[in-house]
Amino acid sequence: MKTAKIAFSIFLGLSVLSCGKAKKGQLSASLTGKNSYLIESSTQSCVNKMLVDKDPANTSVTQDISSLYYTYSGLTLSWANTESTAYIFSLTLEFPEKTGVQSCTIAGDELLAIFYDASTNTDWDGTIAKATDINTPTTRTSLCAIHCGGRNVADPKGTFSTMGTLTIKGFERTAAGEEIPIRTTTSVKLMYE
Repeated sequence: MKTAKIAFSIFLGLSVLSCGKAKKGQLSASLTGKNSYLIESSTQSCVNKMLVDKDPANTSVTQDISSLYYTYSGLTLSWANTESTAYIFSLTLEFPEKTGVQSCTIAGDELLAIFYDASTNTDWDGTIAKATDINTPTTRTSLCAIHCGGRNVADPKGTFSTMGTLTIKGFERTAAGEEIPIRTTTSVKLMYE
């Protein structure tokens, strides 16, 4: 049932975004780790870390994020709206290339697992409650780093450094039930040596 609600929220959010321009300003994002290197290894996703945490009998560790991967830690989302609840449904990392843009989108279970609190076994439902006042936004901080794998490199023997963008998308639901698209961006750096 929870998966159905999440899927419906994501579907609803995507539908809303297609109907109007996303609102900026009340949702903001920051990262404690804005720089990342491409890592020539595989690693474990936040979903798999969460599943192992929830079932200690499960001792298998699945390396489901493929090599070349990158990671950004300490994502904090801040919501400064005092009247509406925010619903976050995706994070997208984009890096410009000579041949186009390489991107990685995180949504659904992996997005929710990034904010899972293992110390209290608390799941996140994708919402950020309305702020108590305009100067005190409600925040949500990730406890598992963002991971994106399978990155292509044009010249594996070369090196590069590129700036990119992390975009967070969602919608706010007003007290009247109106759903308004929201988004925010922050810059990130990716390096390969």
